[in-house]
Amino acid sequence: MKRHIRLTPEARKQLALDLGVSDSYIYDAIYYRRNGKMAKKIREAAITLGGRYVDPEFVPTCTTEFKDGQIRHTFATGVVLSVDWKTGRAVITEEDKVVWKGENLNFLAQKAQQIVIRRVINA
Repeated sequence: MKRHIRLTPEARKQLALDLGVSDSYIYDAIYYRRNGKMAKKIREAAITLGGRYVDPEFVPTCTTEFKDGQIRHTFATGVVLSVDWKTGRAVITEEDKVVWKGENLNFLAQKAQQIVIRRVINA
């Protein structure tokens, strides 16, 4: 299996309508058979619509630090996830800018994944 973005047929059709491209163009973009500006735009929109990045060879590299009641994951893409275990507050930064903070850890996991994946897709 090659890398791709898993997306429902309904979402693929909606993307094609919204962006004015054919269904086959959407398919080629989410299966990385195209790599132009429009293909990258399609992949980013696919993730936003709930698509899931699938790559059997992808393993995000990160360093993990435990210090002063916090856990900090620093990913190779530059995304940093920090969680304060005493308060449950979490912060995601990208290029030293806060892109999300809050206490909903389920949402946090989804948001962190989207940010890391977006950086990989656009690489």
